[in-house]
Amino acid sequence: MKKEKKVYSLVTKEVMNVITSLMLVVAIILKLINPQNAIAQIAIKILAYAFLASYFGINLFRCFVKFDIEDEAAVEHYNKAKRKVFGFLWGFCSGFGASGVIVLLIFEAIRPELAEKFVELSSFTISFWHFLLVYYLIQLAISALFIYFEKREV
Repeated sequence: MKKEKKVYSLVTKEVMNVITSLMLVVAIILKLINPQNAIAQIAIKILAYAFLASYFGINLFRCFVKFDIEDEAAVEHYNKAKRKVFGFLWGFCSGFGASGVIVLLIFEAIRPELAEKFVELSSFTISFWHFLLVYYLIQLAISALFIYFEKREV
């Protein structure tokens, strides 16, 4: 008699994504803060190695187990989570940009030297780590919302 493989839910798959994304987000934030004390440097290294171990362990686990098939409800939950996350990002970016323009115009009208300082303060260098942080935060938000929508329907 052949033993049937256990089938894991899609929520289990997304929980694994949340675990890896969360560890990497914390490691990237620590990397961007760049603390100079030895304990924080060790924490960054430990988080980076923990991320690598969990990432390879989870992907190895995914190779040897079977997950539920994505049905129409699961696809709809993924799409709903993506719409919510990207709708929030669009609203946040447009609101942040519009308020920045308004503040700059007010500063320019009242005190031009203050506007120049505001522009100097608001300019910063974007690195690869910033893009990686945003990507994993988006992935984390989509996975967490999918888990919420999927569990709410059960």
